[in-house]
Amino acid sequence: MVGGDDSPGVVRVTGDLQTDIERVTGVRPAVSEDAVPEQKDVVPHATSAP
Repeated sequence: MVGGDDSPGVVRVTGDLQTDIERVTGVRPAVSEDAVPEQKDVVPHATSAP
């Protein structure tokens, strides 16, 4: 999940992580914006503020 007010770098890194997970597992995880997905298995992704 990324927020609409996240910096472009955070959005890019989230997409990079999504792609890396797909390369390793063969499954492309969903990334939602501004809403927690309603599913059982959610992987949190935290960033540090500057």
